[in-house]
Amino acid sequence: MLPRISGDFSVTNEPELRFNDNGQAWLKIRCVAKDRAYDADAKEWKDSGDPCYIDVLISGKAAENTYNSIKVGTGIVVTGTLTYREWEASDGSRQRAHQIRANSIGVDLRFGERPEPGEQRRDTIPSGAQDEAPF
Repeated sequence: MLPRISGDFSVTNEPELRFNDNGQAWLKIRCVAKDRAYDADAKEWKDSGDPCYIDVLISGKAAENTYNSIKVGTGIVVTGTLTYREWEASDGSRQRAHQIRANSIGVDLRFGERPEPGEQRRDTIPSGAQDEAPF
């Protein structure tokens, strides 16, 4: 059984929306989790510790909804299953990555980031983004 995971992350790259041959949407979100601490002397929040980068994958209508609700810098809260993937890169090197197959994603409202009601972050969903999903 794969481990369940939940956490809060910040989106680091433009989300990638693709569709498989059956027309099902898949969204890949590159994220980072960082520890933060309040520095009372400087009166500001500062990052502490090493960042943890991870890809979050979600499919179906939730992928399209999420794509229209987030952008680089958006804070998100994710619950899902932690997976591990290995592949061979074009240069022959072995690549490895942890991913979260998300069951749910929400915008983290702690710092006031939220889309306005009815607002879409993007004008359209990309067409022709056929790929072997999930990433």
